[in-house]
Amino acid sequence: MPVSDLIGHSVWDAGGQWVGHVVDVRLKARERFGMKKDFQVIGLIVSAVQTPGGLLSRRGEIRTDGFLGVLARILDRTRCYVPMHAVSSSDTGEVLLNARREDLKNLN
Repeated sequence: MPVSDLIGHSVWDAGGQWVGHVVDVRLKARERFGMKKDFQVIGLIVSAVQTPGGLLSRRGEIRTDGFLGVLARILDRTRCYVPMHAVSSSDTGEVLLNARREDLKNLN
């Protein structure tokens, strides 16, 4: 599945609790055959708050400057990091985890 298809998918934990939507992905660059760079998805950024693209984040990181930074910290306390080893399935239009929400790392 292309990385762009993951954005916006609902995420459910191992207990059936809704965690949020995929709002960003973490990638790791790797070289192949010493020349071409390839990217591997190493994790998902999930939030229960959806905002128009770029309003509260800049390049995948929560804004920390000015009014929008304060607004981002207040509204998006639900943001968490999901490592790919915690993803059990993502091919049904939803992302299913083999971990519980409480075990995921908050990004506040």
